[in-house]
Amino acid sequence: MRNYLVAAVLLLVPGCSRAPSINFLGAFFPGWMFCLMGGIALTLLTRALLIRTGRIDQVGPLAVFYPAVGVIFTFLCWLIFF
Repeated sequence: MRNYLVAAVLLLVPGCSRAPSINFLGAFFPGWMFCLMGGIALTLLTRALLIRTGRIDQVGPLAVFYPAVGVIFTFLCWLIFF
């Protein structure tokens, strides 16, 4: 029983580290802000690509599609860079 408690505590310890901050022109910004901007930029790029190839009609409801793609790209940026 004690081994399980120790293992559970050790799994939670890495979550106590500081959030990644990036120095940008002398000010520190949290890393998630840059990932969010990257996700939005990649979503806009995806939209332009869909329009250019004429596949925009094959996409489901746009009010659901674009936020979902934005979230996916944001999380992918976070996983890749942090």
